[in-house]
Amino acid sequence: MNLQESASTGGGATAPFSISRDDDEEKQKSGKPATKSVGLRKLFAFADGYDYFLMFVGSVGACVHGASVPVFFIFFGKLINIIGLAYLFPKEASHKVAMYSLDFVYLSIVVMFSSWTGERQAAKMRMAYLKSMLSQDISIFDTEASTGEVISAITTDIIVVQDAISEKVGKFLHYISRFVAGFAIGFIRVWQISLVTLSIVPLIALAGGIYAYVATGLIARVRKSYVKAGEIAEEVIGNVRTVQAFTGEERAVKSYTGALLNTYKYGRKAGLAKGLGLGTLHCVLFLSWSLLVWFNSIVVHKNIANGGESFTTMLNVVIAGLSLGQAAPDVTAFIRAKTAAYPIFEMIERNTVSKTSSKNGRKLSKVDGHIQFKNVKFSYPSRPDVLIFNKLCLDIPAGKIVALVGGSGSGKSTVISLIERFYEPLSGHILLDGSDIRELDLKWLRQQIGLVNQEPALFATTIRDNILYGKNDATTEEITRAAKLSEAINFISNLPDRFETQVGERGIQLSGGQKQRIAISRAIVKNPSILLLDEATSALDAESEKSVQGSGPCNGGENDRCRGSSSVYH
Repeated sequence: MNLQESASTGGGATAPFSISRDDDEEKQKSGKPATKSVGLRKLFAFADGYDYFLMFVGSVGACVHGASVPVFFIFFGKLINIIGLAYLFPKEASHKVAMYSLDFVYLSIVVMFSSWTGERQAAKMRMAYLKSMLSQDISIFDTEASTGEVISAITTDIIVVQDAISEKVGKFLHYISRFVAGFAIGFIRVWQISLVTLSIVPLIALAGGIYAYVATGLIARVRKSYVKAGEIAEEVIGNVRTVQAFTGEERAVKSYTGALLNTYKYGRKAGLAKGLGLGTLHCVLFLSWSLLVWFNSIVVHKNIANGGESFTTMLNVVIAGLSLGQAAPDVTAFIRAKTAAYPIFEMIERNTVSKTSSKNGRKLSKVDGHIQFKNVKFSYPSRPDVLIFNKLCLDIPAGKIVALVGGSGSGKSTVISLIERFYEPLSGHILLDGSDIRELDLKWLRQQIGLVNQEPALFATTIRDNILYGKNDATTEEITRAAKLSEAINFISNLPDRFETQVGERGIQLSGGQKQRIAISRAIVKNPSILLLDEATSALDAESEKSVQGSGPCNGGENDRCRGSSSVYH
């Protein structure tokens, strides 16, 4: 193993998720990156019968809700006329007001229906995406998807899709139905007023559209600047010990202040645009209202319509025109959702059959632990041009402790990764008791192996739960025994909550040595046939390291249980 080892998570990460050759050729011809999206129906791929029922009821409710505003103005116009005559016929007016008030109650009951399915579909989409991602080969994280991209897809991208298939659908139907109903009622009741109002609506929509376009762009820049500043703050807080150790507080503050300067610059422009935009919009609105009120007075004066009808007709047409403009952002949300959903569905529907989900592998009736590397040739997917092993031959006898010794980058960790089948060799064979591990059931194979990495990974839960991650049904006696073998029982016993102690995010509440001991306990609690230690005792003192190395499954003092087990250290 004298060839240089390539970092498994090294550079060279490509854009998220694979792109076909045809798309690459199109990109090269056009010179511009092609934006990929899914069909609109695809956004509802996770809807079931219950969701479709709720969407139907919600869609009907949204349409009725939108149309209810123009209908409301009809009742409102009648109320205006009735209240205007109340001084002549007070009893009849009171009765009619009560009657029309009930109409408002009926409308409010109908408005209660809305689209409740977005959250359910988004939750199912998140689970499907995460399940697909976890079942993929480890190599996908080297070449196609980073941790940040996965987190972004689960949070940001799916929220964009959720917003489109829930709130935006209801709003779009609401505004479109209001637009259709408003113009229909307006032209049926007083077409003269509707025609004059219609001529003013484009001017109002134009003023509002220009303001929305300018303000949206500036606000997006402000948010982007805040995100950048937030990243700096998160990085500083996450590494606060390093910052303080190197007296980098002032530098951190300057970096954060510099990021906030862009926020201030764009925020000032956004404030100016908002002030001018709203001022212009309201100026156009008030001038338009003055024109319409003057025209309404002429209509009423000539007995073409009464005051209530003319006033509500004007309101209907104005609001109908504005509703069409309000529906435009919802269309934009659908386009954004289609684009955001593409990488999500691409991952969910990957044609590659996961090794972990395959049920075709064999399970050995007995595991002795004899591991052999025969002419193994390997390079990491992220750096295929750098050869790590070239016809490597290695023999690890059953029931023996084997230490891999070599310089940094010599391939020691790669051997462990190949035994775990995190990666597949380019050629050659890796045998377990004479059987090629590629022919074995992957889940079963990993159940026979206990692994402790150089940097132990603990979860933000209790010590007990972290150890149980190695064996879900482990008893208290088994957990205690594993803690004793790893020399972890001493510090655990001194903790107030013992095994119920919270370790914090990534085990931040514990020292490096304590984290390694818990990780070793997790690996040996299931009494594995093969124990792999990837510099797992680097944070321990010499005495503890010797004790741990002597406490593996082959050295626990229980010869019947340990017979046939193998341990690989480096």
